[in-house]
This record gives sequence, C-alpha cells and structure tokens, in this order.
Amino acid sequence: MEVVKVIAEIATPILLLYFTARFEVARRREERWRDSEMRLREDRIEIYNKILEPYVILLSKKDSVPISSTHKKNKYKNMSNEEIAKDIILSVDYRDTGFKLALFGSDGVVRAYYNLQQHSFNRANKGLSSNPQLMLRRLGNFLLEIRRSVGNEATKIQYHELLGWFITDIEKLEPITSG
Repeated sequence: MEVVKVIAEIATPILLLYFTARFEVARRREERWRDSEMRLREDRIEIYNKILEPYVILLSKKDSVPISSTHKKNKYKNMSNEEIAKDIILSVDYRDTGFKLALFGSDGVVRAYYNLQQHSFNRANKGLSSNPQLMLRRLGNFLLEIRRSVGNEATKIQYHELLGWFITDIEKLEPITSG
C-alpha cells in the first residue's frame, strides 16, 4: 500500500504538469486558429466588396454610382451603369479579385459566384437576353452565401429580401422554383 501511495505522490505532479502543458498547447493552437480566421474573414470581406462593386453599380441610379477616384469618374462620365459594370468586370483588377475569391472565399460563396457568372456568360455567348428573374435569384443567392460566410450562418433571410433594398418592385417578380 505504501508503494502505491509513493507512486501516486510522484505521479500526480508529473501528470498534472503533463496535462497542463497539453492544455496550454491546445489553447495556443486555438488562439492561432482564431486569429487566422479573423484575418481570413477581413480578407474575405475586402474581396467580397470588390466582387460586388459592378452589381452595386448595376442596381444603382445613374447619378448615384459609387465611383471613388476622380480618374474613374472622368472615364465613366458618359457611360451607362451597364457599360461601367461591364468595364469593371472585364478589367484585370476584377479578374485578379476573382482569383482571390476562388482561393479565399468560402465554398458556398465560390459556388454561388460560379453560378452567377456562368449564367451571365452563357446568356452573353448565345446572344440571348438575360432572364432577369433567374439573374436576380443567382445574385441574391450569392449575397446570401456572402452573408453566411461573414458570420450569419443561420440566416433566415431569403434572396429577394436582400435585393428588395435595390429593387422597389421585387415583389412583382414571379417566384423562381429552380436555379
């Protein structure tokens, strides 16, 4: 019995030290992961904002287009919102941001952006006019995925509720069951 008592007295501090060290390693790992997630979240938000710029322009009134630099204001002075958005989408900077989205965006955001872009490309390549309802659905789903990616995972909002801020008569559009 004495032997067991001695072993327990020796083993207790050793085990305590071992488990304290393991806990500290796990705590530091968790802290590094949390810091990394915060940096990634900030990077994602910046990328999402840049990717959304042409869509914000498309949904804005002509005189209220949010163009930041004087150079761009002069460049876009006599252009329609559609022309401005197209110019931005075709720019090298936008393509670069698209690559960053593919690398850093959440799976849901990347998939939703893919669906949005493929819809646009397919309609343009076939010379077809865009189906505004399906386009809005894809844009709304993209916005929902961004919303989830930046911390609102359990959102109950639907795509048309996000777009209602930009489109006054969104309620008049027929509901879309696929896409």
